[in-house]
Amino acid sequence: METDERNNTDGRNNTAVIAAVAMTVLAGGLVVALMQVDALKPHPAPARCPQAAASDPAGDAVFCAALNRRDLPELLGTPGDQAAEAGRGTVLGDDHKDARAEVRLRDTVVSLSESSRSAASVGSSSTPDNTQVTVLGHRAATTWDTTVTLFGPKNAPSPKTRNLVIAKDPKDPGGKAFEIAVFRQDGGMVDDAVVQRVAEAVVPNLPGWVAAP
Repeated sequence: METDERNNTDGRNNTAVIAAVAMTVLAGGLVVALMQVDALKPHPAPARCPQAAASDPAGDAVFCAALNRRDLPELLGTPGDQAAEAGRGTVLGDDHKDARAEVRLRDTVVSLSESSRSAASVGSSSTPDNTQVTVLGHRAATTWDTTVTLFGPKNAPSPKTRNLVIAKDPKDPGGKAFEIAVFRQDGGMVDDAVVQRVAEAVVPNLPGWVAAP
């Protein structure tokens, strides 16, 4: 009698153990399945660039399309981020009106424009933290600057940006250039590798770029 009761008890315990193991395996399988589904999710689409107007500078729409990339968060080192807004503006000078585009993500803002300065002049400046570099075989330089963002309060102080100025023509470092500016809305630092990575992906698609031989 005692033997039968012991066997029944052991049987119930074994059944409970098997059920627990089965639930654990099922839960583990569910986690794996969810991870696989998550990995298959499409990459978030970039923000929509506004439609170009007849009064916009030449290349304005091209600048916005070139900067507003699907992989921009990865280029900026914030792969979990997503573009929230994309805009176009102009850089006004004494005798020019140049294209400018800007994309705002959750933590980062990046802009692209025709530069009013050359890579040679920025690279040869004695300003602290200016760094002369070569990007895609072109003379370039990084520097700290400030910018008026297209997105944000009108009277807010201009944020400090890390900029890269890169010559359009590898044979003319003192000539026309593109400029990329990046700043973190969360106060984080932007290193030179970030602006160089963005430049390598974006500038070859811009009008006026001359590929290095």
